[in-house]
Amino acid sequence: MHHLTLTTQFFNAAPKNPVFTSPETAQLFVFTLGALHALSNPLDFWQSFKSAFAFLGNRKGKLTPQLNQHIFQTITTICAPEVAGSVKDFVLHRSKQVKAGIRAVGGKRRYEGFGQTELAAFASTPFNLLDLTECCTGSLALTGGAAAQFVQTYHLDRKNTADWEMGAKRLLSEMVNPVDEDVD
Repeated sequence: MHHLTLTTQFFNAAPKNPVFTSPETAQLFVFTLGALHALSNPLDFWQSFKSAFAFLGNRKGKLTPQLNQHIFQTITTICAPEVAGSVKDFVLHRSKQVKAGIRAVGGKRRYEGFGQTELAAFASTPFNLLDLTECCTGSLALTGGAAAQFVQTYHLDRKNTADWEMGAKRLLSEMVNPVDEDVD
């Protein structure tokens, strides 16, 4: 359930007062929440079937209702009351478009293929991008070099851990039950 705290943290960064007073100004917001809604809800029958057994430990099945609640709560918080309903409708419509696009790509890597298509379409659209690090004082904007350094540190740490495990196993196999030990 670690994901629930991360999603709560993500949605807590949203402004607490209405920002959008018309659906036209909320286009990037609609695209973002529509994609989140599409990816968090079942894409096909098999995913719907698995989510019916969420009570048995299906993490995505447990995450979906709470993520939907966050999405719709954010819409009512960040949109003026007179446009919140239409923005919600646009988000649900966008969610259907994303699901249809993912299904159309097909194959094991359909999410990645659809994402590349969406990114290409998004790059040619004139949006005003907001820096989300300005919304929350605890946020940190990383440069490409800093992110690469974090990734390199992670891989070095994983290598060291694997080396320590291998050394510990070797030491245990030599010391605990040696095969060559002389019996008196």
